[in-house]
Amino acid sequence: MDGSLGAVVGRAAACVLDLLAPALCAGCEAADGLAAGLCEQCRRQLRNCAPVKWWLCLGELAVPAFAAARYDGSTRAILLAYKERGRQALRHELGGALSSACLAACS
Repeated sequence: MDGSLGAVVGRAAACVLDLLAPALCAGCEAADGLAAGLCEQCRRQLRNCAPVKWWLCLGELAVPAFAAARYDGSTRAILLAYKERGRQALRHELGGALSSACLAACS
């Protein structure tokens, strides 16, 4: 990753622009009804996703593993937009999904 001042300023400006006026929904690329980078349908889908649990076998020991949602469809697109394209406005919705998965893992 380029750490020059110009690159840092460019990434910061892209994040601010995305917060103020995202161009497309990070989940489905719709251009209408956006709030914080997601259309209403993708926001609802992310908020209502079911946490995923599976078992990892480590020799004779099986330990549970958890994820906030299945890694496919719009959920995958939203995560990639956040992690790889710097769409920081998505952190609130993603954090909500993660906290729901953590609560499910603890119960």
